[in-house]
Parts: sequence; C-alpha cells; structure tokens
Amino acid sequence: ALHSETSHGFSDKDITFVGRVAEYISLGVSRAEDIMKMEDALDSARKLANAVERSPASVVITNVNGNIEYVNPQFEEVTGYTMDEVLGKNPRVLKSGEFPPEAYQQLWKTITVGDVWRGEFHNKKKNGKLYWEAASISGVKNDAGAITHYIAVKEDITEKKEMEKALLESERNQVLVTTAGAAAHEINQPLTVILGLTQLLISTIQDPKVREDLEYIEHAGQTIKQIVVKMSQTERYETKDYVGGAKIVNFANHKE
Repeated sequence: ALHSETSHGFSDKDITFVGRVAEYISLGVSRAEDIMKMEDALDSARKLANAVERSPASVVITNVNGNIEYVNPQFEEVTGYTMDEVLGKNPRVLKSGEFPPEAYQQLWKTITVGDVWRGEFHNKKKNGKLYWEAASISGVKNDAGAITHYIAVKEDITEKKEMEKALLESERNQVLVTTAGAAAHEINQPLTVILGLTQLLISTIQDPKVREDLEYIEHAGQTIKQIVVKMSQTERYETKDYVGGAKIVNFANHKE
C-alpha cells in the first residue's frame, strides 16, 4: 500500500515499480510457505521411515501387481532373505504350500476393493524352516483415491502358537491322566474281590482241570492288577495325589 500527503505524489512509473516489487515479495513468501510445508512433509516422512525401519513387525510394500518394492530389517531377520533377494518378487516366495489357493483369492478380493485383510500365514523361511505370522494387509491410495501400493504388517507368532499347542496338549494329557486314575480306582476294588475268590477256589478245589482254569484266571487277573497299579501311579506322579484322595487298595497276596 502506498500513501502520499499530496495528490498524485507517485508517478505511474513509481507505482509500476513498486507493484513489481510487491509481486516478487508475494512470490517469495509463497515459495517460502511451500518450502516450509515440504520440509514438514519430509520431516514426517523421515519419522515414519525411521519407525518402519525400527519396527518389531515385518513390513512389506508391494506395487499393485504384488511385486515387492520394500521390506524392512525385521523382515530380513525373520525370513533370512535380504531386500535385494526379494525386490521385484512376489511375497509367494515365502509360500509353504499350507495356505489354500481359495484363501489367497479371498485375500486379493478383500484388498483390491480397499478393505483390510487380517489373518495368519504358515510360511517358509529361506532356510526351509516353517513359521507362523499374523498379518494385516491393506491398500495405499493416492489423492485420487486409486490404490497404488499394498502394505503388509506381519508379526512372528511361532512361539505363541507353540505355547498354545503345548498348553492344549498338557490339558489333554491331564484329562487322560485323571481318567486313567479314576478308572484304576473303579477297577481296583472288584478286581481285588475276583482275585481273592479265585485264590480261595484254587486252594479248595481238587479237580486238576478246574484248578488249571482257575490259575489261568488268576494269572490274567494279576496282569490286569499290574496295569491298574501303573494307571494309579501315573495319576500320582502327575497330580501328586490320588483320585479323590483314595489310596491304592492292597491286593490279596495270600490264599487265605
């Protein structure tokens, strides 16, 4: 803005000159604002890149065709593949063959429409070792809303899977042990009676054939007794106690 105490204090030349100076100043301010915005954007990008580089999760970025353009250091550590080895390749390089084709079709159907796919993979490392991953895959859109890239964030859950499997197996074994102990307790009492009566009959019956049959029954009963004792001991070793606090019933060891 120009001001003069007198009328027509500035010539047209003066006004034109100052107008041009104002244009240059305006252009310089505008460019400075753009530069500041660019610096802010670059600073945000640097922070994001640093976070991805240091992330404890594997990060994979592909183009719209599914070819890898970037992997972070955690991906290299988990899979054994370097970035140079997987650039331009499809993530199926990790495929173990245990993920069904129809599941891959559903995955692509989900992410190509802009939705987020979440699930688990049983993949294979460079050294051939299998491992489990929990993955989240989504599209990256430009200003026009078109998907330009896909990004996958994956966590190695192999140890978690193994712990769940071990816990499930432990619970299953505990059920079997408890069942075995209870069965042993239930079998033990009638078996004691059978052995006692058989031994009594052997001591009183004189017929050789009948005695032979009874001795065969006793032998079979003693075999069952040994199995029952082992079943009861299994319960004892596993739970440090007997089923219902009961003691193993002593078997008849004498004919009387």
